[in-house]
Amino acid sequence: MNHTPLLTSTTDPRVSDRVVYVPADPFDVYALLSEPRDDVAAREPILLIGPWGWEDISAHRPLRTWAHHLARRGHPVLRIDLPGSGDSAGDPKHPDLVGAWRAGILAAATALATSQGAPEVRVIALGLPGLVVVDGLRHDDASAIGDVALWGVASRGRTVIRQLQAFAQLERSTAAIDEHGEQIDDVEVADSRLAPGGYLLTDETQAGLRATDATTVPAEVLAGRRVLLLERDGMAVDAKLRAHLEASGATVSTAHGDGYGRMVEHPQTSTLPAAVVTTVDGWLDEVAAAPATTPGGPLGADTLDLDGVRESPLRVADGGPGVFGIVSEPDGPRSHELTVVFLNAGGQRHVGPNRMWVEAARRWAAGGVPSVRIDVGSLGDAPGPDLVAHTGEELHNPTVVAQVRAALDLVVARGLPSTFMIVGLCSGAWMGFNAALGDPRVRSTVLINARALVWSSALGDVRDARVGKRIVKRSQWKRVLRGDIERERIIEILKAIANYPVGAVKSLKIRRQVTAALQRQSDAGVLVSLIFTGNEPLRGELERDGALDLVRERPGLQVVELAGRDHSLRPMSEQQLGHELLDADLRRVLAAD
Repeated sequence: MNHTPLLTSTTDPRVSDRVVYVPADPFDVYALLSEPRDDVAAREPILLIGPWGWEDISAHRPLRTWAHHLARRGHPVLRIDLPGSGDSAGDPKHPDLVGAWRAGILAAATALATSQGAPEVRVIALGLPGLVVVDGLRHDDASAIGDVALWGVASRGRTVIRQLQAFAQLERSTAAIDEHGEQIDDVEVADSRLAPGGYLLTDETQAGLRATDATTVPAEVLAGRRVLLLERDGMAVDAKLRAHLEASGATVSTAHGDGYGRMVEHPQTSTLPAAVVTTVDGWLDEVAAAPATTPGGPLGADTLDLDGVRESPLRVADGGPGVFGIVSEPDGPRSHELTVVFLNAGGQRHVGPNRMWVEAARRWAAGGVPSVRIDVGSLGDAPGPDLVAHTGEELHNPTVVAQVRAALDLVVARGLPSTFMIVGLCSGAWMGFNAALGDPRVRSTVLINARALVWSSALGDVRDARVGKRIVKRSQWKRVLRGDIERERIIEILKAIANYPVGAVKSLKIRRQVTAALQRQSDAGVLVSLIFTGNEPLRGELERDGALDLVRERPGLQVVELAGRDHSLRPMSEQQLGHELLDADLRRVLAAD
């Protein structure tokens, strides 16, 4: 089908990306359709469903790469966010969230098949959603799902819950260790609720998962279906799932799935394993799909209508700045002439840490304040090359600051207010602070756990050298010998100690630049909030350098200590406090106008 793309990837001109919102009950589904733009022979459409929670955040960019690869081969590919996650409608506290996931998946499959004129779609699903896909085949509205490829999928929800509980327990056990491997004696254990990686599973959702069992799906809906089961980094496929599929008459293939762990570990280092892509390509090519008929209508809507809120993509023309955006605006008159801009939190996509940007944006839009969630610098769905690793140098780069400013121009061209409040975490805080310098449109910046306000690689050397003072103590060598501190990390720290004199001189220059920049912001009337959880290195440096005294003395500048020690606000208690602080900052800005 030919469409006018709302957002176009400059990475590969042969593929176009289009945001659509698929109607589903009870929650509409946010989706990205990747289609071939040149004369590639059309192949069957594919529904690509990433894993859940933190794994989904980490795997997002690799799955975008995979979708573009499949589109170049002729497959229209639809990627979706599960209801209650990402940019889809819904809330993770919904009492039947598992049912909403199933309904959203089946609705997306049906809409994709119909819009492409295909009798059915093939599904590639990873992790927890793969279980929901198989279990959903028992329902009458699953007729659009054909062959299925499952990567790292368990047969029963009880198994998934045990895995997530183990992951959450590991998080709690490491919560008392800081980023340098040091013991924290006064740390508070995170919430007792199950929120692995900062993503909530309520008691109702856990109960729904425990009741989900793919081995009870009737044989008649599995017979004759092709299923590819992929291992997860050498862990054999689920034996119960395989046995049930084979006993039901499905044609089951198994293959290696090495690279899953690297793909879901962290968004700044995640990569797509080429061997798995090749394996799935071969499996797709084994059987030709049924010929397509005349397309049966649109895939979905261009906007998402919520209760008092309307969301839509930020339009970016071909050759435009390398940004991606989702706009949230009130479905009615605006209460204030202010636009809030949310930036990437480190390597995470625009939904923010633990989906906090989505929740805040919708809450504020319902109150009359529009906002836009932005991807820049090859993060999320921003156009640009797919990097093997997003290092500090790449995330703290003048190019991304220019992209943020270009995004502000696009927002103004869209007709939204030209006065801005910018919110960022980690490198996003650095982007926001530097984009605000000299831009009179920026009224406020909210900087959460910034690693730096002025970036230099020398900062890493100075910080590592400070850590080295602790490492060389005799009491710390026991931990080194036990393997609590990796050998490679020790080598980095020792190198930093050797380079400390040069790094210290550079660091002094940077500290003076930070002080001057904060003064400029204050003189320009910009409201700056520096929000820190415990043990953040920049906060300690600002205190040692006397910059915090400047913050306390200067009008418009403030520093806020957030109880807790997690850099990305993963514990539910920290998320709640984070939302309260964001709301307070918004009220502060609005009161100043």
